[in-house]
Amino acid sequence: MRQRLVVYTFLCLALAIAWPGSSLLIADDAEDHYTAGMGLQARGDLAAAIAEYRKAVELRPDYADAHLKLAMGLHLKGDLDSAIAEYRQALRLKSTDDATAHTDLGIALAARGDLEGAVAEQRESTRLAPNRPESHNDLGITLRGQGDLDGAIAEYQEALRIEPEYAEALNNLGNALTARDDWSGAVERYRDALRLKPDYSDAHNNLGIALTHQGDLKGAEAEYHAALGITPASVEAHYNLARTLKAEGDLEGAAAEYCHAIDLDPRYADAHNNLGGVLERQSRYEAAAAEFRAAIAIAPGDAAFHGNLGNVLVEAARWDDAIAAFEESLRIKPGDAATLGNLGLALAGKGQYEAAIARYRQALVIDPANATVRARLAEAQARLKLRVPLQIGESSRQSAVDSRQ
Repeated sequence: MRQRLVVYTFLCLALAIAWPGSSLLIADDAEDHYTAGMGLQARGDLAAAIAEYRKAVELRPDYADAHLKLAMGLHLKGDLDSAIAEYRQALRLKSTDDATAHTDLGIALAARGDLEGAVAEQRESTRLAPNRPESHNDLGITLRGQGDLDGAIAEYQEALRIEPEYAEALNNLGNALTARDDWSGAVERYRDALRLKPDYSDAHNNLGIALTHQGDLKGAEAEYHAALGITPASVEAHYNLARTLKAEGDLEGAAAEYCHAIDLDPRYADAHNNLGGVLERQSRYEAAAAEFRAAIAIAPGDAAFHGNLGNVLVEAARWDDAIAAFEESLRIKPGDAATLGNLGLALAGKGQYEAAIARYRQALVIDPANATVRARLAEAQARLKLRVPLQIGESSRQSAVDSRQ
């Protein structure tokens, strides 16, 4: 009887260990899924890794590290709401506060647009780990996003006090200095970053922008080429190189670089717009109009794009289409003197001198010193008396301008 009892007890213990509902086996299974998730993520299979982390937290809802890994995976995937929820759950479950988790939660909140919440989390990270340079750097990025340049610069400088060879903090400090128009200071910081990290593509690109503002176009061009040598698919470097080449008078080169940027990002509205400006300079009016229309299709609320379309349609003597484009630009941005002047030119081109004169006068109320519009007004008044049609090319207009860098 005693022998049977011992055997029975042994079997019950074995079942307790092996039965799927057992807490011991659940713990082992959760750990296995967690480990499998890390392996899959290391191999680049993010979706499968997330699935494994989910299984881990389903089996062990109090598994803080698995919640944290799941949060990071969801963050990388772009599922910000779910990532934020998992970061918060991980922080609730952790026995001690995790500075890195607070930083990562802050980054996710900033990406969702909650800058105030992001700053709170990142300040908590710097409180928990005051000598962690990454926490100060990330807080600086968020403060700059809030428009707090002094706060951002202070955080970048603190990161560099802790780690003087922190290339990313030097680059970000350079970016903050550009927002203050301190281009010389920015150039120094970018060069410092590149001395530490010569293959830092973003720093090459940013140095190019700063050199452009200093008037060093050749230096800027060299930096954009350096950035592209490291990261050939950098949309920003192709775009900025195009702007520099256009400023140097290399329209063919500029058009090619804008096309590269558009190939990489077909919805890059500014690249379409600026390519249109280059094509217009080359007298390729239909191709230019097509690019301005492409920009408008992506960003229909940008008044400048409609105005630039109107300008090239004036060049092509397509008066009705030009008038419609200028009127749409003015609907979006009422009272723009340059657009009112250009609308006057299109109306004059169609022979509607009274309407043209009215638009010119509106423009001069806003910009009384505009000599071009004043000359157009006088010309329209003279033609109204004589009823002489305007010939294309007889009067100057404001040409298409590059949009944001």
